[in-house]
Amino acid sequence: MTPGETAVPEELHAAFSQLPDTLDEIDAMLNEEKTRADCFTGLSDAVVEEYNRREQEIQNMEKELDDKTNALTTYRRNIAEAKERWLNPLKQLVDQINERFSDFFRSMQCAGEVDLHSENEEEYDKYGIRIRVKFRSSTQLHELTPHHQSGGERSVSTMLYLMALQELNRCPFRVVDEINQGMDPVNERRVFDIVVRTACGVNTSQYFFITPKVGLQTHVCDVFSDMRASLSVCVCVCVCSSYRT
Repeated sequence: MTPGETAVPEELHAAFSQLPDTLDEIDAMLNEEKTRADCFTGLSDAVVEEYNRREQEIQNMEKELDDKTNALTTYRRNIAEAKERWLNPLKQLVDQINERFSDFFRSMQCAGEVDLHSENEEEYDKYGIRIRVKFRSSTQLHELTPHHQSGGERSVSTMLYLMALQELNRCPFRVVDEINQGMDPVNERRVFDIVVRTACGVNTSQYFFITPKVGLQTHVCDVFSDMRASLSVCVCVCVCSSYRT
């Protein structure tokens, strides 16, 4: 470039680099653009205004979409943080209940599990405690419902679940009314052994058992005698069925 020449601006240089190299190709390109421009003859101002209005609407909607996307990202992050704060401790609590519940069932040569169940983790109002048990080695674990277990088996499961909660929920005393209803004699004695031994633990609640079965009072006293524990920890109240309303 000579001193008298002016440098071509960068944007023009970039634009010219996109054009054809030969004169014939440039003429063909010009004719194509003229033909395209002829298609816009008779274009009214109203059409131009409509175009500009729609273009502005698109820009506004794109901005709104970006804002809502950012808000959604923040919302999901806040939910994830809140979920972690309450769900992890809740799972730990359920794991503690499950550990005690499973131990009780193993002591009866049966199997039981407690877990936190939800079909969809995002539906927080659908979370619930699921209890699954099996009383025979030939069967699988089934959810505790009136359809899979007998009344006696449900009574056993309910009592052992309450005992699993014993260490998590302290109270001065507990009243148990005919929890042995429908139990067979073997499970009845096993459950009462677990209840009495748990009641004799350190800093546990006092238990009042209400039952029409006189034999249970003797059995409870025998268990306490074997353990050399105080009878003030557990009281078995025998109520004659003829006086019950």
